[in-house]
Amino acid sequence: METEQKKTFPFLAEIGMPSVKSADIYTHSSPDGDAIGSSLALASILENAEIKARLFCEGPFPKKYSFLPISKFSTTPPTSFSESAFFLDCGDTRRLGETFSKINKFYELKIDIDHHVDNKLFGDLNVVDPNASSTAELLASIVHDDLIDSQIAKYLYVGIISDTYGFSTSTVSSKTFKIASNLLEKDISSNVIWKEIFRLPTNTFLFYADVLKYSERDRETIFSKVTKDLMDKYSISEEDTEGLANYLLQLKDIDTVVLLRERNGSTRLSFRSSGKKDVGEISRKLGGGGHKFASGAIIDQDLNQALSTVKQTLMV
Repeated sequence: METEQKKTFPFLAEIGMPSVKSADIYTHSSPDGDAIGSSLALASILENAEIKARLFCEGPFPKKYSFLPISKFSTTPPTSFSESAFFLDCGDTRRLGETFSKINKFYELKIDIDHHVDNKLFGDLNVVDPNASSTAELLASIVHDDLIDSQIAKYLYVGIISDTYGFSTSTVSSKTFKIASNLLEKDISSNVIWKEIFRLPTNTFLFYADVLKYSERDRETIFSKVTKDLMDKYSISEEDTEGLANYLLQLKDIDTVVLLRERNGSTRLSFRSSGKKDVGEISRKLGGGGHKFASGAIIDQDLNQALSTVKQTLMV
């Protein structure tokens, strides 16, 4: 009986990537555009190389990314495991969520591809660059151009434009624009993708306005609380609030945004800074992580307790 031939990951072979016949791809829970786009791109790259690829993510998935094939992601653990696993846009396996947080122990080979400065380097092979604007940019930089078709280019562009909030973050470099330009040459529409990601439904816009109305300001810092009652009022789910922290950062006289979202017995925190405050360090003090100017955490406190805790942390 002929054995199944193993393939080499074409874009990682030069740095010692072994030959394999299959791979599972994981990304963090509550995925953003970078997590979704880079994961879909990698799966397509592997499949084009005749390597079986499966996608896993705990979710939930933001509605605005419904123009992408989200159905390719499984939200439940596999019953059998591939030889290798990729972990994308995830600096720590805890970010995979309860469903997948311990899944890495089932794999012979773990490949970590990420751009977060606080990455734990938990893989057997770590491809981590904190200077990259996004995991999608990093992936595009290590993939040979002839392996990127129009569909893959679309996925990668989604990852870049969403994580840089339309090329507006401090992580954007000349390399970011060069990679984005190369992707646009693959016959994709920047305008169409931008509209899918950044145009807001009316109820979401009204929800944002209500959040701003009841926000609390302390000099250059704004504290915004999102209650379940407010989300119910506008038929908003938690995943629909993903762009809210960036929206609040557009206020000209605000440097730091603290967004608190109510969960069942806990609070999800999102921090943004226009450049004066290292919010990544604040998140790490609260058990979370992320970038210097964009980060988050989840703490087991209600909204009011969490607000008090954050204020105390900011004072230290």
